[in-house]
Amino acid sequence: MAGFRVHGPTDREADKLKALRKERNTLLADSDWALLDDSPLTTNQKTTVRTYRTALRDVMALPNPKASDFPSLPNCLKDNR
Repeated sequence: MAGFRVHGPTDREADKLKALRKERNTLLADSDWALLDDSPLTTNQKTTVRTYRTALRDVMALPNPKASDFPSLPNCLKDNR
């Protein structure tokens, strides 16, 4: 059965997904500090960060995820970089 390809992502698509997942993981890691007990953020800001992080994770479940699907960085994370 040479020449048959199992339905799934091509190598190029798989590479794009891998790069996207890496970018998503970097964004998650960059916001880890915000949820620590000693974070300077308020309870409301931490809720915003949790929502942002959930949205980042959800991007990979989209049919054709791309970087433009990532949510915007919350202001509370921009202000405390």
